[in-house]
Amino acid sequence: MITFGRKLKHLRQKNHLTQKELGMAVGFPDSCADVRIAQYESDVRKRIL
Repeated sequence: MITFGRKLKHLRQKNHLTQKELGMAVGFPDSCADVRIAQYESDVRKRIL
């Protein structure tokens, strides 16, 4: 089964976005946008439904 993190990474790469670009697009602060997306992609941080 594909995880949320793997799906997120696939879609981000398909749309030619960096982790920082995606993080900023969804509203994370510039200073931590790439770290937050990396955490979601590695399934360290879980999404909130």
